[in-house]
Amino acid sequence: MGLIAKHYDLSKVILVVGGIPITGYGDDGGIEVEPLAPMHEVSVGADGLTVASKTNNTDGVATITLSEASLGYAALAGLMQAQDISPVPAQLPLPFLLTDPVNGDVITSAFAIFLNRPTITKGRTAGERVFTLHLPGAFRTASFGVANVV
Repeated sequence: MGLIAKHYDLSKVILVVGGIPITGYGDDGGIEVEPLAPMHEVSVGADGLTVASKTNNTDGVATITLSEASLGYAALAGLMQAQDISPVPAQLPLPFLLTDPVNGDVITSAFAIFLNRPTITKGRTAGERVFTLHLPGAFRTASFGVANVV
């Protein structure tokens, strides 16, 4: 019996920020979401007993790399500017949804916050723009790889 081949297709990954589908990833980029803190912190007492303490920090950071020529870049730039001029940007809902129907990854946050303005570069070919967003509570209900267990 041969090995079973696995499949991956970035075009099947769905990213929606502020209700707008985001597409047009850069040559070397895409989407990366990482937790801000470990699930547990471990300490060893003077008596040698190990204690694992749950951090309860379910926030994450999303890094999104887009082509400067993409509609996704225009959409995220507009959302970033709208949030930037808001008097209370962290209190306005900016929903974030990442779902991968191929492997089952799902990450959501109701109050995404832009952390940076992308660096602007101009050259012979279209450049890339990198956005970083803070995702409060993103790992509270996240699911990973659910589609691959069957």
